[in-house]
Amino acid sequence: GRSERGLPLVCRAGPAGAAPGGGARIPVAQVPVGSAVVIAGAKPYVVAQPTDGKFVAFDAACTHQGTVVAAQDGLSLQCPAHGSRFNGGTGAVEQGPAKTALASAPVRRDGEELIVG
Repeated sequence: GRSERGLPLVCRAGPAGAAPGGGARIPVAQVPVGSAVVIAGAKPYVVAQPTDGKFVAFDAACTHQGTVVAAQDGLSLQCPAHGSRFNGGTGAVEQGPAKTALASAPVRRDGEELIVG
């Protein structure tokens, strides 16, 4: 007969966006102090360096309807769909229609690269 005991367990996925090898990578040099950049990919992220040596990251999906936000000047982010604006250093909403801040994402430095997710 058949038994379910030999079947593999369902994969226990890590945090959203985690991938083998540690998620999305970007060179530190591409994230200057006082700026935010969007990393394209299967799960897009925003990574920013609001002050020297401090890196933060967020899910790049607008909290209004999920469109990927675009980096503007400095730490400003804007959604191309309906004009929501976010602070790339904090994820906070600066202008609606979005009402919720961007979701925080883990970021760590590995030599001259940042690993996000």
